[in-house]
Amino acid sequence: MIQKRTKVLMFRVTNIEKKVIEKKAKNRKMNTASFCRMVALERKNKSVFTEEELKAFENLHYIRNSFIKINNLLKDKDSLFANQVMKTVNETDKILKIFSDGREG
Repeated sequence: MIQKRTKVLMFRVTNIEKKVIEKKAKNRKMNTASFCRMVALERKNKSVFTEEELKAFENLHYIRNSFIKINNLLKDKDSLFANQVMKTVNETDKILKIFSDGREG
């Protein structure tokens, strides 16, 4: 007999943690609740990121968004400066992707 899930368990996460959890769940073709349940029941006390890694990820994401805001303020989107800003955004995106994908649990 299959037991119905009737109890709710909630916990708080940062925006970055939420994005990482959602991405990892999606990569495993799971919804976030199933993924969190699996991790909680199978891998007790194992952190995906160290606190330093999480802080670095958050800082890099903030810097990336700041470059996008700078680019949005530029009148001449085809200028060398605008192109360099977008190059920096693209490079930052690559690093963030490695950060997110490279630490599969």
